[in-house]
Amino acid sequence: MIEVFDRAVVRVYSSSFALGLPSLACFKRYFLWKAGHPYGCRGQERQPDYCNFVRIYGEATAKKVYDTHVNEAREHWMAARLRALLPNLPRVFATLLDKTDVAQLSWSAANHLIHSHPLFDEFFQPLGQLGKQLDPLPADQGRRMTQSASVDHRIPAEILLRHEARQAFEAYQKAVETEQRKERLEEEFEFLLSDTPQVTPGKPLQDVSIFLQGFSAYESLPPSQAAMVYDRFQHDLLKRAEIEFRECLLENIELFVDVVRTSRTEVKNDHLLISEREMLRIKEFLQDDIRYRQLSRLFELRDSIIRRFITFLARPATNDCPAFSACAQLAINDAIGMFFQRKKQCDFSVSHIVDISVHGEMAMVAQFITDINVLLHNEPFLTASGPATIRCYGAEELEEGKNSSRTQLFLLDSSSSLEYARECTSKFCLGSSTATLGTASEPLPPVYVLVCDPGHYDLLPYLHQQGLILAENTCGIFIGAGSSESDGDWSRSSDCSSIFGRDQLLRICDTVCASQLDRRGALKIQLSVLCADPFPLDSLLIAVLGIDNEVLRAIRDPSQIGVGIVPVDVHFNEQRFAVDLHVGAYHTWLTAKAVNSTHGHVVVYSARRAASFAHARAAVSRVLDDGCRTLTGKAILLVAVADMQDYFSDEVNSLPFNVQGCMKIQ
Repeated sequence: MIEVFDRAVVRVYSSSFALGLPSLACFKRYFLWKAGHPYGCRGQERQPDYCNFVRIYGEATAKKVYDTHVNEAREHWMAARLRALLPNLPRVFATLLDKTDVAQLSWSAANHLIHSHPLFDEFFQPLGQLGKQLDPLPADQGRRMTQSASVDHRIPAEILLRHEARQAFEAYQKAVETEQRKERLEEEFEFLLSDTPQVTPGKPLQDVSIFLQGFSAYESLPPSQAAMVYDRFQHDLLKRAEIEFRECLLENIELFVDVVRTSRTEVKNDHLLISEREMLRIKEFLQDDIRYRQLSRLFELRDSIIRRFITFLARPATNDCPAFSACAQLAINDAIGMFFQRKKQCDFSVSHIVDISVHGEMAMVAQFITDINVLLHNEPFLTASGPATIRCYGAEELEEGKNSSRTQLFLLDSSSSLEYARECTSKFCLGSSTATLGTASEPLPPVYVLVCDPGHYDLLPYLHQQGLILAENTCGIFIGAGSSESDGDWSRSSDCSSIFGRDQLLRICDTVCASQLDRRGALKIQLSVLCADPFPLDSLLIAVLGIDNEVLRAIRDPSQIGVGIVPVDVHFNEQRFAVDLHVGAYHTWLTAKAVNSTHGHVVVYSARRAASFAHARAAVSRVLDDGCRTLTGKAILLVAVADMQDYFSDEVNSLPFNVQGCMKIQ
């Protein structure tokens, strides 16, 4: 009877520990044997169960029973903690083990690879760290650590010693094998689809399934998975078909240039709405091309691509370019920036006089001359050719016959001043001389300056646009208002008025001096490339121009970078002429209205791309058809770009042009 009673006392005392333990994670805070009694069971000395146990067995036995319970709780908590972290192991396996080798690995080999991986410490705590987390701490120290220490979310390394880790790895192995088998089946099915000619863009699976039956690559997949793979293949197939069809349109650029120019000629077609007759003509022309026919089921998409392409040619915009981010216009800034050299040192051994005849409303002319004088402080303006004394005169002060040695500068501040500039340039044939290059009779190019008159802010966009056109048509130079970087945000200085900004005045001085001292003929050469051609634009320019500083002219206007102009010096008959090399895509001018400002063309094409040669051919046809009524006539230089291996490529030699004499781009 006494023995039964003693066992009951032990059972009741042991149970009191479990009741006093609210969570295993916090047991070290509740079970500390301190000062002769369980700290975690503070107050148990007043409990009948504890008192009965101590009375019968003594405090030493009570502590021993407590220690046994604590150790069991420790093991239980550690096991529970590790079990809770087992779901994280597949993520670790995927990061630290190569999926291609997982199927052949044993658990011991995988465990070794995990431990030896450089990122092991990123995922796992050191061995023993888990046990240290359970060591008892004084209450105040534990509180301080809780407030200051960051939580370690890594997995205890002890987890890799447990049998459950092996089971998790084996489950991961099976999942990887299942995934790889699924990928193999999908790849085999995609290969089957690519090898089935009946599978065309836009055709649903049920229409082609009869051609796929009997192939294990198709029948091994569940219907839902086969449909998913087919939809994905169709998506990629359609993207490739669109790209190939756009290339088809580029290869037939001459047809579309003719369509655009014909539509403009026949009717006043501001929006260029292509008639059904023209669309029928285009379709008949393209119908023999497989790239056109493979979009037969998606004829609405095909027609939309054609119409968008025509609209793009009629009104080119970088955002609408068929080459997207590979548009040549986007690469211009980076490509030509290297050709803008610092200004050459001024030669003080010679000095020059530069005269300017200023046209415009009398008060505006007076304001301009005053601002120039204030800017220069009656000092010479430093140029690469030497110091230049700039003298400005009102056009009304001078006799008509003495204007040939002066730069004619027109202030554009109103519609009437714009019309006056047109009449003057037409009357005196400014900028349109057909004299021999370099002769003394060659006139100086006119300069058109946009005036930021507060009374005509609403006219600024119109005057800017028309000023550019006037400069193009007369081989002149246009200088916008304010900063060269922006039309509407110009810099001002205290020594200049609010109408003419300091930056604008400096560009005017630099421009006029360069044109007079170089005897500039306002020559403009267009270098054209096709967007997405397989060569970098900067390498092309280096091959064409070289990197000789003597060839490159100093910066006249930083805004040239934005419009793709490389200033180049050309030596002819012992004289030096400044030439602006305009770099841009074919689409910027192929369908534009004829202008007389381009004196020559450098037509560049890739020897490995039919569309590139087609654009070169279209450009040559456009120049020969339109002609050029200024200076050098129909000057064309063809540049074929090829890699060294292209000389031995059957694919390139099969194209309708010869790569002999091509320029090699490294």
